[in-house]
Amino acid sequence: LKHALKHKHTYQLHAGIHFGFFFFGLVLLSLTNVSEILIVSLCSDSFKMYSVK
Repeated sequence: LKHALKHKHTYQLHAGIHFGFFFFGLVLLSLTNVSEILIVSLCSDSFKMYSVK
C-alpha cells in the first residue's frame, strides 16, 4: 500500500511537471505571437508613414 501511494505521488509529480512545461510552452507561444503581431503592426505603421511622405 505504501509503495502504491509513493508511486501515485511520483506520477502526480511527473504529471505536474509535464503540465507545467505544457503551460510554459503555451505562454511562450502566445507571447511570441503577440510580439510578432506588434512588430508587424509597428512595421506597417512606419511603412504607411513613409509611404505618405
